[in-house]
This record gives sequence, structure tokens and C-alpha cells, in this order.
Amino acid sequence: MTDNLKKFQEEVKTNEELQKKLEAMKDDITIDKLIAAAGEYGITLELDDFAPSEDGELSPEDLEAVTGGGILNILFSRKITCHRCGAVCSGATGYAYHLATTHL
Repeated sequence: MTDNLKKFQEEVKTNEELQKKLEAMKDDITIDKLIAAAGEYGITLELDDFAPSEDGELSPEDLEAVTGGGILNILFSRKITCHRCGAVCSGATGYAYHLATTHL
């Protein structure tokens, strides 16, 4: 996980307004929407910030950081299977990255 994505994750953990925004978009989340949401709080994210690790898994530290459930679990750790090719992605962010880099 990149430093900027960690900053965004920390902002999500502590900012109830941002949590509500992300919760409202959880069924239609895209990387562009996440980048825009982060930008509203002074955090610059790019597509590459959402790239999975080489093995496609979150590190133990990343998993520990998101085990609180809720929107963080949805964004970063819940496994999502691509309906187009069957790839298994880590969270909505991993899925959005997969779609943007594989199917567009």
C-alpha cells in the first residue's frame, strides 16, 4: 500500500463525513470517485496507488489496518471476484484497479 493510500485510509478512519460519503457510493465505487474524494481532503491519489502487491494480496499490516470492518473492509480487504474474467481482487479498490487496467 502506498503512502498516499495509507494517508487516505487514515483519513477515512477518523473522518465521519468522509465515511458517510464513501458509504453512500459503496455500490458504485470507482477509482475516479476515490481519487476525487481523497482530493477533497488534500490527499493526492493516482491509479498506481491502487495497484495490488505483486502477489495480489494485502500485507499483514494492511490487513490489520482494515480489520475494523465497515467501509474500510469494503474498500481494501473484502475479496471481490471479477464478473468478466474471474480474477479475485482485494476490496473495491483492487477491483476498480483491475477493471481499469484489464478491461478498459
